[in-house]
Amino acid sequence: MDSTPARRSQKEASGLGREIWSLLYRLFQASRPALMAICQQYELTPSQAFLLRYLEPHKPIAMNILADTLGCDASNITGLVDKLEARGFIERQPGRTDRRVKMIVVTEAGARFRKKLLNRLLEPPASLSALADEDKRMLRNILKRAVEAGMADFTSELTAPVPSVSDRTPGRAWRPRSVRHPRH
Repeated sequence: MDSTPARRSQKEASGLGREIWSLLYRLFQASRPALMAICQQYELTPSQAFLLRYLEPHKPIAMNILADTLGCDASNITGLVDKLEARGFIERQPGRTDRRVKMIVVTEAGARFRKKLLNRLLEPPASLSALADEDKRMLRNILKRAVEAGMADFTSELTAPVPSVSDRTPGRAWRPRSVRHPRH
């Protein structure tokens, strides 16, 4: 067993990282009832709210790209899109270069609804609001750096070459590692 100072420091950093991640996870879990209440108020499922939060007005996105980005099957996206389209929040449009590709676009009514929804979803929980302003600024700056580092990793994986068919696991669609997560 290697107990050099460098090895101990690496273990401590790993343990500290796990503790931070655990605390963030607990904070998110504690806010889940509020999220569920907001979804209920707006008559949305959490998955529908997540999709509306992800979509940006005036930026059409192909359904297959949306499914890959969110890490779920196209059939799941179809069901979510059907329900949001029925409420007039989004619409399908044919792709400009390939009419077989379905693009998802936020409607004007959807943009207004999305703005109201995001205003509610992004209200900080009381536990964050209660922090001193200096603590909030420090936390924001630290999390901003972590997000930027994570986005750099995410972007580099998205721009990496897609493995050939022979490199893929049989029966599984290929997605960049950073977007593989549990189904929604």
